[in-house]
Amino acid sequence: MLQIKPIATAIQRALDCGEVQFADRCKVVSLLVADALAAQLPLPSSAVDHPEAWYRNTLRINIGKALNVINEQHVIDMDIVENLVFKLWITRYRLCHDATHPAASSLLKNLLLCGEVTDPVSCEIANRYKCVYENRDLIEVFQTNSVF
Repeated sequence: MLQIKPIATAIQRALDCGEVQFADRCKVVSLLVADALAAQLPLPSSAVDHPEAWYRNTLRINIGKALNVINEQHVIDMDIVENLVFKLWITRYRLCHDATHPAASSLLKNLLLCGEVTDPVSCEIANRYKCVYENRDLIEVFQTNSVF
């Protein structure tokens, strides 16, 4: 089971350190949690025919349970988090097992040409609060205290 106390503490530390305004906290926490959770989700050991189905059948239920526990301590936008967790996971999958996929190729080209990749949904809030990009502590706490 997910150990919520250290995760909730790490989230609060990130919010305090980033001086996140109250009105932005839900969105910032949603981005922090999505990033930390997606970073430690397992990938299949080799390519699968339908990675979306593998994700849905293997990971989605436990992700939902973890997000419900987190949402009891820090309010998150479940739709944003679930969507972003999947996007981050599928990107990792493609980079690992399907690097010629157009999305993986585009990501790599943007990184090489521009030095960054922008997501219009979260870019504005992430640029306002550095704690969204500097999320290593929360990622490590998730790795230590989750079931994945």
